[in-house]
Amino acid sequence: RPLHLALLGTRAARWTSSLAPPQNLSRSAEEEAAAMLARAEAACGAALVAGACGLLCAARDGLSVAELQHALSCDDGIVASLVAAAPRPPPLARVPPAALRLLLTVEIAPLLRQSDAAAHGGAPLLRWRTSLGRRVATQRHCAPGAAAARCHRALAQFFGGARPPAPPP
Repeated sequence: RPLHLALLGTRAARWTSSLAPPQNLSRSAEEEAAAMLARAEAACGAALVAGACGLLCAARDGLSVAELQHALSCDDGIVASLVAAAPRPPPLARVPPAALRLLLTVEIAPLLRQSDAAAHGGAPLLRWRTSLGRRVATQRHCAPGAAAARCHRALAQFFGGARPPAPPP
């Protein structure tokens, strides 16, 4: 129950006085985490949320924000969806830092935590705050089968040397 209350509190903190409270609140932390991911998909795009959550689920020890941005930028489908939704084409076909920051620090922040990793020279890594958040994200975006294989393949390609497109000369 404390996690459910914390997730509902985070949701309530975003209500303004001009908004009517929702008619139905989630009955469990799992329902609220799934609703949070659905709201993130509506706000940031389903492809970006699916890609970021899938990579975080597939990463054993977490990923730095820079690693996450670079790995997402290597996915042509994610980049194409963000470019199509942009009011004007970005100069580089990459995941915009602002879009990723909105997703990580506003939309799904209660589900994530940063921790320092000795293996990364003490760099902060993003990880799932709880096993429940990881489980809900895995069910939505990295379920066993083709989705999980895609997530693991993307991480393997990224750490194997795949890089996003270079800026034009």
